[in-house]
Amino acid sequence: MPIGKKFTPPTEKVKLKIDIRSDVLEELKLYVKCGQEEYDWLNADIVIEQLLEDSLKKDRAFRSWLKQHNRAEKHQQAQINQDHTDTENQHSQMQ
Repeated sequence: MPIGKKFTPPTEKVKLKIDIRSDVLEELKLYVKCGQEEYDWLNADIVIEQLLEDSLKKDRAFRSWLKQHNRAEKHQQAQINQDHTDTENQHSQMQ
C-alpha cells in the first residue's frame, strides 16, 4: 500500500454520518488493515480524512470552482466594506 506520508490525527473532529455501498466499506476496511501494518494507530477516520484531502487537492475542476467561488466571496465582502465606509463618510459629512 503506497502510504507515502505519515497520517496525523486531526486536531478537531466533527461527526459525519454517511451511507456507502458494502463493497466500498469492505475495501476501506482492508485498506485500513494494510495501513495498520506500518502505522498501528491508524483507523478508518484518519484514512477517510486523508483520502478526501488528497482527492480534493487533486481535483482540478473543484480547485477551479473554489478559486472562482473565493474570488466572488472576496468581491462581495469588499463591496460590503465599501458600502459601510461610504455610509460612515455620509454620516461624518452630515455632522
